[in-house]
Amino acid sequence: MFMFENNKELVALHGKGYGEGEIVKYALLHSAKLKDAEFFAKCTSKLWVQNFLNALKNEWNVFV
Repeated sequence: MFMFENNKELVALHGKGYGEGEIVKYALLHSAKLKDAEFFAKCTSKLWVQNFLNALKNEWNVFV
């Protein structure tokens, strides 16, 4: 199983947000599920959106 690894030098140069962007870019290019998805959300443990799932269910047909 391949595991994505950020370029440490570029992350050090451009910051943590750059590394996060690279992770998302890799996922979008390599995931069959994401290629077929109309949208996706990347969540972190730093911010908790209390009503996130309810907002999704009300706006789109999302099965969680």
